[in-house]
Amino acid sequence: MTDAGSSPAPAPLSRAEAERLLDAASAALALPVAEPCRPGTLDALTRLSEAAALVLGFPLADRDEPAPVFRP
Repeated sequence: MTDAGSSPAPAPLSRAEAERLLDAASAALALPVAEPCRPGTLDALTRLSEAAALVLGFPLADRDEPAPVFRP
């Protein structure tokens, strides 16, 4: 972990980056993505990268620790 504000939040994936990621992951896993499923899969990748950018961009200090038990 880093001190708050020491690094910027990562940028979400662009559509082109999501396409490259999908192609590379599909090839690496030998798991083809059917053409009718490709637009929805790309949408999911871009949305997930937006959510990840929010989480990864949250400032944490070195002293911050995860809670041992989640209590809502």
